[in-house]
Amino acid sequence: MRTFGRYRTFGECEARGESLTYERLAVAVANDAQLLDLLDELRWLDALIWPEQQHRWARLHAAASIARADPPHLVRGDLLADLPALAAQAPAEAALVVFHSAVLAYVPPETRAAFAELVHTLPGHWISNGGLRVLPDLAATVCAPAGSPSTFLLALDGQPLAFTAPHGQRLQWLDLEDQRS
Repeated sequence: MRTFGRYRTFGECEARGESLTYERLAVAVANDAQLLDLLDELRWLDALIWPEQQHRWARLHAAASIARADPPHLVRGDLLADLPALAAQAPAEAALVVFHSAVLAYVPPETRAAFAELVHTLPGHWISNGGLRVLPDLAATVCAPAGSPSTFLLALDGQPLAFTAPHGQRLQWLDLEDQRS
């Protein structure tokens, strides 16, 4: 387990290619229309993990321990309506980063497009990680690996960076020169 500021990372991830660096995380805020109470929902989340995937069970419970000890700031809200005001609350000395993983697949395509337009108007950066079909204009800029329907695309500010696996178990940095040709 590694520590970045007060946040820790854990779990296994097969990473290929040159890694990026980043600064310390200052503030983390989650915005969702359907917030879960971790204490009430942990058994339900356990049930979503296949029995043979004990490593995912261990990761969930490690994350739950962190969340209990240092609860994140959670805001019930609408993806489009509430994001600008939430972003405006970021400390002036911090770089705003809007991050989502696998969320946009659960909203209609029109909402995805509106979100992409909205997030480009905010100061700071947008890190997206979602299935190749979720943001089709973004996916059209890369040569997707054959035979892997569950491949995700990680992007920074609308520029593809890596192919990932849905549960964080794999990351393959893109050779951006190869992707452009």
